[in-house]
Formats: sequence, structure tokens, C-alpha cells
Amino acid sequence: MNEYTINISRYKDAEECNAIDYASKCERRGRYELALEFQKIGANWYERNVVNKPSPYDTEEYKKTFRQNLKEYKIKLTIYPHLLIIRNDIINKLKNYPNGIERKDLFTLVEYKGLINFGSFCNQLEKGGWIKQIKNGKNVIVMSSDKRIISDADFLKIEIFR
Repeated sequence: MNEYTINISRYKDAEECNAIDYASKCERRGRYELALEFQKIGANWYERNVVNKPSPYDTEEYKKTFRQNLKEYKIKLTIYPHLLIIRNDIINKLKNYPNGIERKDLFTLVEYKGLINFGSFCNQLEKGGWIKQIKNGKNVIVMSSDKRIISDADFLKIEIFR
């Protein structure tokens, strides 16, 4: 566990059917640790209550769609840890660039592997307060954020469980 991770199991029973949505909200703010935890909860709930639960109304075509959705949910479980590593790498590398670095150069510096569009990834980090981006003509300069990152507990209270 790192300083940003908290135990969200106390929310599991009441909120597990909404966990995939919560994971998306966390992802949009660069909170990949939380997104991973919610994604696990949501994927497990979906598999148990949708994919594996028999229903007289299910057709093979519906089940195929459910299995495809579950596959996509599980893919996210492999993506979030990589995004977390890259986010932390970016934050550490930006310390060496007090005046910022062009986003395309940062892309090369962190050896980004294209899990999601790098511009979208940086936008998530900016929305979460991890970095700051400044448009400079056609280029985007990325620098360390001067915002204080709130705790995961506060983030959950403000953004998820209002």
C-alpha cells in the first residue's frame, strides 16, 4: 500500500453494483489505485450477478454480450497498475523540469506504451491535480502541479460518496 491507498471494503456491500462507475470517476482524476479497487469489486459483482446468474430471459446472444463486457472490465484490471506506475514516473521526472517539458518530450521520456491516448492520460492527471499543462502555440508544456493532492478518503467523500 502507498500513501494514497485506503481500504474501501467498507463500501463494498452497499456500492458494489456501482463500482465500475466509481472506477471510471477515479480514473478521470488519475486515482488509479482506487480505480483498480473499484474495478475489482465491480467486475466480481458483474460476473456473479449478471454473467453467471441464470435467468429464464437470457438468450445466448445476451450472455455473449455479458461475457464481452466482463472481459473489458477485466482488461482494466491489467491497465490500472501500468497507469499508476507511469503517473508516478511522470511526477518524479517533472521534479527535474521546474519550467516544465513539452508533452511530446515527456511522452518519450517516460517511455509511454499507449495504454490510452497520452494527451487524455495527461488530462486525467491535470484534472486530478497531479500535473499542470499550459498550451504554448501548438505545443503543450507539462509541469509539476502546485496543487496539494487530497487524501483518498477526502477524494472519496467529495467525488464519489457525496
